[in-house]
Amino acid sequence: MIVEGYAFEYTYQTPYKYQREFQQAENEARATKRGLWSDNTCAGSLTTLTPTPEPAVSTPMPAPSTPTTKPPATTCDCSGNIYNCPDFATHSAAQTCFEHCGGIDNDIHGLDADKDGIACENLP
Repeated sequence: MIVEGYAFEYTYQTPYKYQREFQQAENEARATKRGLWSDNTCAGSLTTLTPTPEPAVSTPMPAPSTPTTKPPATTCDCSGNIYNCPDFATHSAAQTCFEHCGGIDNDIHGLDADKDGIACENLP
């Protein structure tokens, strides 16, 4: 599953028997942009699929904005696991978010898969 891009390696507290193999499988899936790591993963609107009732009065509606999960360059939402490495353009941006949210002691987004204090090591 991991090498096909349908899962990622995650170490909770302690290393385990196949950790290195799973990490290599994830790196291969990322490098070849399979599954979760594909450029078009989660492409499109993030709005709900429930229909919105038409307004009773015909008033011009503002154009919808395109939702984004990418954090601004200097801040990052630490309220939950909402970012993945592909949400960042550079390692530096991912590292800034990682450190802003608590770094290795509170990797809320799972940006440091190998727990070495370096977030999204595969990004430029």
